[in-house]
Amino acid sequence: MFSNANTLTPRKSSRSWILPLLLVVGSLVVIGLGLYMTIVGNRSELVLVWARPVVAGQQISDEDITTMALPINRPEQLQTLKGSSNIIGMWATRSTGTGELVTAQQLSAEAPTTPYYPNGAKLPENMVALPFSLQSVGPIDDHDTVNISFVDTTGDPQRCSALGGQSAQATALPNTPSADTQGNPLPITCRLLPQVPVLYVDQGDKIAYLAVTPYQSQVVYTLSALETVQLYGERYGTTSSPLPYMTLLTPSSIDADLLTGPVSETTPLLPGMRKGSRPTQQAADR
Repeated sequence: MFSNANTLTPRKSSRSWILPLLLVVGSLVVIGLGLYMTIVGNRSELVLVWARPVVAGQQISDEDITTMALPINRPEQLQTLKGSSNIIGMWATRSTGTGELVTAQQLSAEAPTTPYYPNGAKLPENMVALPFSLQSVGPIDDHDTVNISFVDTTGDPQRCSALGGQSAQATALPNTPSADTQGNPLPITCRLLPQVPVLYVDQGDKIAYLAVTPYQSQVVYTLSALETVQLYGERYGTTSSPLPYMTLLTPSSIDADLLTGPVSETTPLLPGMRKGSRPTQQAADR
């Protein structure tokens, strides 16, 4: 009739404390990792920045640089020289602005032997910089090239051919200026210098500085002094097909096949020649 207390009372498991302990340990681990990541993420180091604008080719002085703190774990594009780096006495290879990060690409241990431009471009040896107005070229950057051409209102084809020019077609160059029905001379165009490299573009003054030989520069200035000659430029890609020098075009030599053909056919491969060209009507008549 009497019940046994030992058989009615459930016995507590000796392992019931393990689960709460694991929860506590797991929480501590999570908290610890969070604190560690916070501490690591907030760690910083001193890096070099420009204290004032520096011009390309200028020797660096102590007044040109200062330091600022940046997180150690920062994006790749923000990697720069540490504050302990000694760059005093080195030379700037490009122009910089106040507050910009100092990078190794902006510095040279040796004094420049040729002129630098603000974008870091260096004038090639034995070349000169030709300033060229962007009025006829339009928007351009230093990854492009420029085709320099001119229009001559006297219509004299020898103005182009006398310097070794070739006709855009496989026809003989005319010896006398073309004229309209009233006897007025018709203008001619001449592609003078194709694919001239761009060193630097001054967007404020709308001028591109082109790398040319001293003789090429002299030719351009000589032609620009003629009242009947107007220079113009064309933006052209650095990987585009090569163009011939001194290509003459007269109003009477405009070719419908060239005008309407695809780029691959109309781009001359050699002066006066193009691959797979069809004879013009003038050539057929001969």
